[in-house]
Amino acid sequence: MAPICGIQYKKDYEEVMSYFRAILRAQEVSERAFCLTQEVIKYAEGNYTAWFYRRKCIEELAMSLEDEMEWL
Repeated sequence: MAPICGIQYKKDYEEVMSYFRAILRAQEVSERAFCLTQEVIKYAEGNYTAWFYRRKCIEELAMSLEDEMEWL
């Protein structure tokens, strides 16, 4: 079934989101997944799933909260 009104996303955004959905599906927690959340957030700051997953990576990988605060 074709969408009623398709949204024309930029190719880069579609690619980043495809990788992000794959990481979510695999429940991958890694530095790579953490870096990918930064790219997702760069494109869509309101993507709460990316923010949640970023926090999950920080906690499970015991990453520095000071570094995160600097990035924010």
